[in-house]
Amino acid sequence: MGSPPSESGRFDSEGPQHSVFVKAFALGKFDVTSDEFLAFLRQTGHQPAPCNTILDMRWHSPGHGRASPPYDADLPRWPAVCLDWRDAERYLNWLNAKARAEHPATARESGPYRLPSEAEWEYGARAGTTTARWWGDGIGIGNANCNGCGSAGTTAF
Repeated sequence: MGSPPSESGRFDSEGPQHSVFVKAFALGKFDVTSDEFLAFLRQTGHQPAPCNTILDMRWHSPGHGRASPPYDADLPRWPAVCLDWRDAERYLNWLNAKARAEHPATARESGPYRLPSEAEWEYGARAGTTTARWWGDGIGIGNANCNGCGSAGTTAF
């Protein structure tokens, strides 16, 4: 876990690199989409805090049945952005309640969904490799949705 001092773009907080052992876990293949998060907002009326108060970037959830994402474009399959861990936990509590209601025989007190630990997330992001990213050390073009990396159609949020 962590990164070696020689890794390009490394922050001091990413070291020292060390071994970590985790139990078996499952990680979603895809990010939660804007559409999926909007369904949660519509059903619960939850109102996330703004992620940028200067630009008033926020999810708009004035009540049950009406909600909109923090950007103007209609991007329903894009990953849900402009959230903090508290919003993610509220979403997971809602999703777990739905899962327990649909499958009561498999219901547990918590889960089955939860946020990954830092070690689990890093393992998933690196896909078991020892490189900075699952495809290698360089960002490259067309590998990531990132601002300034040269990939087509990228946007910074």
